[in-house]
Amino acid sequence: MQINEYQENFYNKTINLKKIILIILVFIFIILIIVIANNNFYDYFYGMLIVEDDERISTLVNINDLEKVLNNNEIIINQLHYSYNIEKIENDNFINGDDVFKKIYLKINDNKVFNIKNLYLNYSIIVDKNTIFNYVRKSIIGR
Repeated sequence: MQINEYQENFYNKTINLKKIILIILVFIFIILIIVIANNNFYDYFYGMLIVEDDERISTLVNINDLEKVLNNNEIIINQLHYSYNIEKIENDNFINGDDVFKKIYLKINDNKVFNIKNLYLNYSIIVDKNTIFNYVRKSIIGR
């Protein structure tokens, strides 16, 4: 083996650190973009409902939050998703201090689960769904 071949194959091999760092940064950047584009944040509306005597389900909703319940059709009770329809909204207002509430009767499609009278359950409704990018943008710019 000639000295030139030895030096070319085994000796004086330099590692280009800039290329390695650039490749790692590009890889991290691609993974970060995938994570930002695919993860979602959910904004929930929380409340409590009661199963009344004839398996009717009702809840008291603040007048300011009424649109959140009226504009949706999916409710989450005990980590299970149900679809619902508004059966009736009472005309009477319930006042507690400065808050004004309306009583809303809901018809849940699978209400055989809720056959226990006077059962109080916590529920949540998904109001808004955003990606991480949109969430950060809305947080910085404002809603």
